[in-house]
Amino acid sequence: ADGGSVLFTAPVEGAYELGEVTWYGENRDVRAIALAARASWETALPGHLTFGAEGAYASGDDGKPTGTLRRFDPILPDEHSQLSPMSLFAWSNLIFGGGTIGVRPIHELGLVAGYHYAALAEPGGRWTSAALVAIGAAPASTARSLGHEIDAAIKISPWRPLEIETGYGLFIRGTGAQQILFAAERPAKLQHWAYLQTTFRAP
Repeated sequence: ADGGSVLFTAPVEGAYELGEVTWYGENRDVRAIALAARASWETALPGHLTFGAEGAYASGDDGKPTGTLRRFDPILPDEHSQLSPMSLFAWSNLIFGGGTIGVRPIHELGLVAGYHYAALAEPGGRWTSAALVAIGAAPASTARSLGHEIDAAIKISPWRPLEIETGYGLFIRGTGAQQILFAAERPAKLQHWAYLQTTFRAP
C-alpha cells in the first residue's frame, strides 16, 4: 500500500521439497518445507524512518541414516542477506525472527540497524551457513538456540553511480551453537565482523 510518502510491503515465500536422494548407499524419500515472510513500513516521519520485520522457518532432520529426510536444502547460497548479514544461517533447519530500523535523513545517506534471533528447527540436526557450508551438528544435543545477531550499516552515495557501504555485526552464540562448535573443537561465545564495500555502476 502507498499513501503519500508512506510505503508498506510484505512479501511471503514458501517452498516444498520432495523426491528421493541417495544417502549412505540407499535411497531415501525427501519431504521438507520452508516458509519466509518479510514486512517493511516506510513512515512519513522525518528521515524516512523505516521499520522492518522478518521471520523464517525451514524444516530440519535428526541426522539418522534411515527414514524420510526432513531437512530443507536451499538450491543457491544467499550470503549477506536480510536472513543474516553475517551469513551465519542458511534457509535450512532454521527458526528465525527479528527486525530492523532504518533512516535516510538525506537521499545520499542511509543508516540501518537490526536484531535477529536464530534457532535450530531440529536440535540434533545440521547448522549450515548462508554459503551452504556445513558448520556442524551435535546429534545428542537438545538445545535449539543458535544465538543473537546484531548488525548496523551505513550507506553513502555521493554520486549516482557510486555507492559506499560499511557495517558491523556481532553474534552472541546460544547453547545450541556452543555445543556444535564445542563438538568441532571451536568453542567461543562471541563472533564479530566488519566490512567496507564500494560499488560502481556504469551508466
